[in-house]
Amino acid sequence: MNFSRSNLSPKFLIFNHSNVFGGQERYLESLFHELRSRKIPFLFSGGPDKLTKFSKLCALIDGKCLVVELLNGNRALYKRSWFLRSADVRVYVQHSHIDDAQGHPFRRWIRKSLLRVLLKRMDAVIRVCEHALPEIYAPGRIHTVYNGVFLPTLPDIQPLRRPFTLLMVGAVNDNKNQLLALQLLENDPELHLLIVGDGDKLQRCKQWASEKDLNARVQWTGFVDDPSPFYRQADVLLMLSAFEAFPYVVLEAMAHALPVVATKVGGVPEAIKHEHEGLLLQSRDLPALSSAVQRLKADPQMCMQLGRNARQTVSERFTVAKMTDNLLRVIDEVAREKGLIK
Repeated sequence: MNFSRSNLSPKFLIFNHSNVFGGQERYLESLFHELRSRKIPFLFSGGPDKLTKFSKLCALIDGKCLVVELLNGNRALYKRSWFLRSADVRVYVQHSHIDDAQGHPFRRWIRKSLLRVLLKRMDAVIRVCEHALPEIYAPGRIHTVYNGVFLPTLPDIQPLRRPFTLLMVGAVNDNKNQLLALQLLENDPELHLLIVGDGDKLQRCKQWASEKDLNARVQWTGFVDDPSPFYRQADVLLMLSAFEAFPYVVLEAMAHALPVVATKVGGVPEAIKHEHEGLLLQSRDLPALSSAVQRLKADPQMCMQLGRNARQTVSERFTVAKMTDNLLRVIDEVAREKGLIK
């Protein structure tokens, strides 16, 4: 980045206020690893506990530096933006879709109103996909920096023959719609399903599967810190959400050369081109899902080619290195506009 030619090096003060580990926390975890590999110093404050260990791994530097305050997610913005400026550049990262219809309508209205006010205090606003945040919320200061994942090394050996297996990763709830996948299994006795995650609808889904005598074809893992081994146990990832911004699970599956069958929501079409990296559903219902899955199940060559295309797309567009490069580019541009670096 241009920082190597500037008179200042960046140092990050990063804030995240959450008790759970989700997509925006995964963003920070990967960013921390990349900043450390580039010897860019940072300090972290907040939670969850899984991220606090990184505050002890910061290599502090002496001398003058460009201080960048990065507020990750809504809660960090609410808590920190009221403080007097303590950094040269203040950056906010918006992870969720602004029109996410989950939660009470009044709460969603408050959220949008707060964003309009508080984003005025930011020098730059990062959205993780084009659809996450409209320009009107911070005219001239919004930049799209896509999430990135590490590209895993895949084994050369072919997997053992197994039933055609579908994978779902994420919270078990109405939005993710694991129940729709279970209904698909009821209609096709040859399909198997692997559900990775926990949530408020887990017991209801388990009960439904038991009532329909599907237990032999459904595997439940509960919450896991690292879902990567499960991508290698499936043939297709299902992403059946009604609301998403730019879900990590889609990128991780693509990186593992898995084709994705997904609802056409949020920034998903920005990562997946229909019939190139996967299949996009025009409707969130059983006939559309069944048609897409049966198409891949009946054509192994197509399934494999979509997976190869998906991995190539991640390699070219959605790596952690590229995400970090683009973030640093935005900071560099803002710092130059403010006359902080030459």
